[in-house]
Amino acid sequence: SLIYAVDGPCPMIDDVSAALAGRSSIRFFTDEMRCPVHAGDLAEAVVTLAQRDDVVGPLHIAGPEALSRADIAACVARWLRLDPQQVPRASLAESGLVRPGVVALDSGRAAAMGLTCRTMDEVLGG
Repeated sequence: SLIYAVDGPCPMIDDVSAALAGRSSIRFFTDEMRCPVHAGDLAEAVVTLAQRDDVVGPLHIAGPEALSRADIAACVARWLRLDPQQVPRASLAESGLVRPGVVALDSGRAAAMGLTCRTMDEVLGG
């Protein structure tokens, strides 16, 4: 998952801002999927888990939806009151980079324990 914040430094927000201001040539992939999670939601889940001794094995804490990096950047652009249509887009497949395109975490087990995170729209007001 990608961790983001809105009340402190956040590379994801900085990247979108720089791209839309023309200070960066970064492109946001339309075919690279991630589950963005707000840092506060993740921290709350970790605190809750630290108080439990019955949880064993892998547990994914991530945002509830898989979004492309381009869609994530568009959410950030709207939050910054910038035009999401201006987000520079590209395709991971065409970039020549060799890395996984879909890194979506299944947070179903965490959700069953009551550990849920908000969507980007819920955090950023989409």
